[in-house]
Amino acid sequence: MKIKMITPALLAFVSVFAYAQQSEQPVETSKWSASVKVTGNYFRTAPAPASRLARVHPGFGGTLEYGFTPFGGLGMELMYNPYGGELSNGSDLNAGTFDVMPYYSINLSNLIVPNREGFWEKVNVYSETGAGIGFYHYGIDNADATNRKGLVAKTGLNVAYRLGDALELGLESFYRYYDRSDLAGQSIGKGFSEGLTAGVNLRYKFGAKNKTHVRNMSAAQYHAPLNQDLMDEAAQARCKELQGRLTSAEAKQSQIENEIKNLSK
Repeated sequence: MKIKMITPALLAFVSVFAYAQQSEQPVETSKWSASVKVTGNYFRTAPAPASRLARVHPGFGGTLEYGFTPFGGLGMELMYNPYGGELSNGSDLNAGTFDVMPYYSINLSNLIVPNREGFWEKVNVYSETGAGIGFYHYGIDNADATNRKGLVAKTGLNVAYRLGDALELGLESFYRYYDRSDLAGQSIGKGFSEGLTAGVNLRYKFGAKNKTHVRNMSAAQYHAPLNQDLMDEAAQARCKELQGRLTSAEAKQSQIENEIKNLSK
């Protein structure tokens, strides 16, 4: 499960990163951003709260991200997700995980639709995938908590709407994979634990008021300097071609005039 999830994501990252580096333009931009988020989560653990509704908990956290280009960037997520509740025997499960996770984001909007206008120019759909360490704890009633750690990975989408040059509002949904089956103290048959999260985030883009931030650029805007340079080069090449043709035509005209004079004689 772990290899199947991470390998395609890693291949996608390598291809997009290579494309972004080839496309990089000498445009002065700002690239750092940070977000705070509030989510709701649903974890599958053993033991699990008796009520399905009791398995839904609020989570909170934030991210710090560096965008290489408008096509994507790298970030760090800090996230706390509680997942305890009342069990079927009346006991109370106190549990939660604090995840520290590097991730990369890919701007699917800029990859699929380079030219966007109006409302859609302000909307970006990001694919985010990452892996890190989850520090989790669990305990029943007033018993001392057991603290452990394990591999955690996530994948999902973040739909962001630009409120202004510096602010961005996002809606996100992620699948989270935990490489431990005892996230709540008992092992489950799958050999791993998992959870779903969905919520909202508010992002601040540093330096966006003085420079164009990479998260505010479409692919067309990013490639504009390159396109202009190509147009200039093409125009210069065309002028040289026309100048060569004109010189050749003048020489031909002079030759014809000389032949006419010889025929007249």
